Amino acid sequence: MGTDVMKVAIVGGSLDDYDVLDKKMNELIEESQIYLFYVLCGGLANQPHQSSLGEVWAEKNGAPIKYIYADSAQDLENRLTAAAAYIVFLLRDEQWIKNLMMKYKATGKHGTVIKF
Repeated sequence: MGTDVMKVAIVGGSLDDYDVLDKKMNELIEESQIYLFYVLCGGLANQPHQSSLGEVWAEKNGAPIKYIYADSAQDLENRLTAAAAYIVFLLRDEQWIKNLMMKYKATGKHGTVIKF
């Protein structure tokens, strides 16, 4: 059993995608044998806070949440890319998520893409 703490970002999706995300997160936990991790949540600093799919999943599963806010979309992408050890991308064809995926892939870190 692993004892490391992993920082996982959950990007995209809506609350309707909860069951798909829950299944993927349970697979990640089983495969990695890492049971302690932070879920990274965030947004733009000048916009009101809205609950995200990642935040809801973390609250229902007892995972601590670390919030990351930035002044621009590009800065948020940079901060998530730097902070996350793993990203679950829930993709419906949003260009900003595709941009983040490419930036993240360039770092050599791992993630999962769930396409709808």
